[in-house]
Amino acid sequence: MLSMMIPWLVTQPTIQSAQQLLGMQLSLAGCSGLIIETEAYLGVEDKAAHAFGGRKTPRNHSLYLPAGNVYVYQMRQYCLLNIVTRTAEVPECNLDSGAGAASWYGENAETSAPRRRWVDQWPG
Repeated sequence: MLSMMIPWLVTQPTIQSAQQLLGMQLSLAGCSGLIIETEAYLGVEDKAAHAFGGRKTPRNHSLYLPAGNVYVYQMRQYCLLNIVTRTAEVPECNLDSGAGAASWYGENAETSAPRRRWVDQWPG
């Protein structure tokens, strides 16, 4: 769990936190990378979200946990990382669909800025 992020995540809308995550360094289990692409999923009202229509299954259970929980799922050949952004039982998250290895950007991340892309609504 990303406990250091919980207060920050629940104090703003999921869309805003997706924007804020761009360019941040994420470190989990010894792996590290800069977040270069995010997508916001807005829960039961969002047709592209795993929780659309109130779906609650063993596969999307993590979406219903408190903000800061992280889960990875596989879609075809891709492993995708989601960060839960709201309080428990509010299934909103940010998909961090692009991360570059931190070492790829060199020692000065300010001059080697990552490509920035943000999608606020996925077509549904």
